[in-house]
Amino acid sequence: MDCKSRSGETSYTNDLAARSLPLAGSGANVRTRALSHPSVAHAVGIEPMRGQSLLASFAFLITALLLLVTLAGCGTPAASSLSPGEYTVEASLVGGSGKVTVTSPTKLTITADAMIAEVIWSSPYYTWMEVDGTRYEPKSQQGEDARFEIPVKLDTDIAVSAETVAMSTPHVIDYTLRFDSATVKSAA
Repeated sequence: MDCKSRSGETSYTNDLAARSLPLAGSGANVRTRALSHPSVAHAVGIEPMRGQSLLASFAFLITALLLLVTLAGCGTPAASSLSPGEYTVEASLVGGSGKVTVTSPTKLTITADAMIAEVIWSSPYYTWMEVDGTRYEPKSQQGEDARFEIPVKLDTDIAVSAETVAMSTPHVIDYTLRFDSATVKSAA
């Protein structure tokens, strides 16, 4: 470890901090400086910089926190940030025999109080669905594929049960539905 002074700035480095790293896609080198910050230097076992001002340390920490908060918010907007209206969303279905599917993308209606997805089965033989202990009746006409409107949460596995009369006797089958927030698009 040695002390280097450049233009009045005093810092400590070790072999790792003094190495030059190539920039991706260029012949240029950049000197690593992250290890010269006291909090980073302490984490990797070297002494903090001498002469480092408290203000500079505070500015670094604030910048790091803002970066973390910004990165945490990357991706798709949260469901709560979607305005009331009509959308489409990709739906996935797991469970049962694997013979039945649901239409995807499907209609998603957002109101001030709820998020309602239209679930259209690839079969007309579903007579009811149950979600969180609440039973839902089909909205479809006789002979159409079974269509239900159920409350949903995005990016969450939703356990549902559905009764089918496609076999000789009615059967209740358990499924898991999931609606992917990364695929939400305005229906307009």
